[in-house]
Amino acid sequence: IALLAPARLTRDEIVLRAPAVILLDASESMNVRDTGQTRREAALTWLAGHRDLVSKLSERADVLRFDFGRELAEVPEWSSVARERLTATGDAITAVARRLKGRPGASIIVLSDGRTTAGLDPVRAATMSRERGVRVHAICVGDAAVAQFRDRKVNNVLCPSVAQLQSAVPIH
Repeated sequence: IALLAPARLTRDEIVLRAPAVILLDASESMNVRDTGQTRREAALTWLAGHRDLVSKLSERADVLRFDFGRELAEVPEWSSVARERLTATGDAITAVARRLKGRPGASIIVLSDGRTTAGLDPVRAATMSRERGVRVHAICVGDAAVAQFRDRKVNNVLCPSVAQLQSAVPIH
């Protein structure tokens, strides 16, 4: 019997769950309070109000949470304050899509005020992600009309150090 080289064949089945990534904008524009709460709070309120949706998603997919601004950072929980100076939405989508490439059913949910101040165009990034088999869904928060006027920050003012009373002073 030993000469027949007995062997036992087994088969293991590995089931990979589809990944789902929730991207939450962490840029300073998300601190604007234009609907009674900050935009970041509005995004977190939306997520809390749709807890059943996130729960159902968790049953079928591995849900990962990320903050994004200029950089992308996986977080166990989100804070209510946004601290990033820039918003690179397209770069965040692209970085996540690269991680998820080839995983069936992969999807990205982006919660943002829609302001992009750096990096790749988000529409182009979403199109490239779709070509990689990763679906992108966007949820916008905040009031675009208010953002047009309130979502500004002055970083530097150039003017003379001395001015005379009642005189015009050039400011750049």
